[in-house]
Amino acid sequence: MLMQYAGGPASDRPMKGFQPGGPLSGVVSADRLDLTLTLDPYRELGLFLGGGGIVFFDESACTVDLCRYFLSFAEDESCGRCTTCRGGTQRAVEVLRRIQSGGGHDGDFERLEGLVRWLVYSNCFHGQFAMTTVKTALKQFRSEWIEHIEEKRCRARVCPGLVAYQVRAQGDPKLAEAKEICPTGAIIEANGKYEIEDAPCIRCGACREVAPSAIELRDLVMAPVAAR
Repeated sequence: MLMQYAGGPASDRPMKGFQPGGPLSGVVSADRLDLTLTLDPYRELGLFLGGGGIVFFDESACTVDLCRYFLSFAEDESCGRCTTCRGGTQRAVEVLRRIQSGGGHDGDFERLEGLVRWLVYSNCFHGQFAMTTVKTALKQFRSEWIEHIEEKRCRARVCPGLVAYQVRAQGDPKLAEAKEICPTGAIIEANGKYEIEDAPCIRCGACREVAPSAIELRDLVMAPVAAR
């Protein structure tokens, strides 16, 4: 389907996985791209076919970030009448955002897996399936979650609390423009040399859009956070 109807991947990066139908349907790793669009194979994996849209993602995507994105949708769309769904999606989003900011710890696996079990007691389909993406991502991409929580590293360099910006090409003429558009003044210049201060940087990415050859992302190494 990806090759025949969508023209193949947009880049040369390897495929990482796909979502078979909507934000509540879950995610599947790329080694299952041979699945047919019938119900049974997805049911066996704990997923379902949703609203007709299929999303493919490559190695530039972060599964923790994808889960945060889809859980934020589930939280926003919760009607609020059911405490299980309303409170459960809020807590899940809080945990995911904390992991992305570098505050993840070992207890988060148990906390998220507990929310997976609890939300099935929601009053409607929305709440019952809100955690499907997290459930399937924890199972099929667990090594990536371990990297985020234990190593404080995002391999896709998407999570803002786990990356930093640095100048790699001092002679690039675009650096002056990047300095001018920085909303927090994090890019400083002294004697023709540019530097990005980490504390005021909000990871908005504006500087890299202006000077992609001069500014790069690097891992922000952090001390492990003790489990609570």
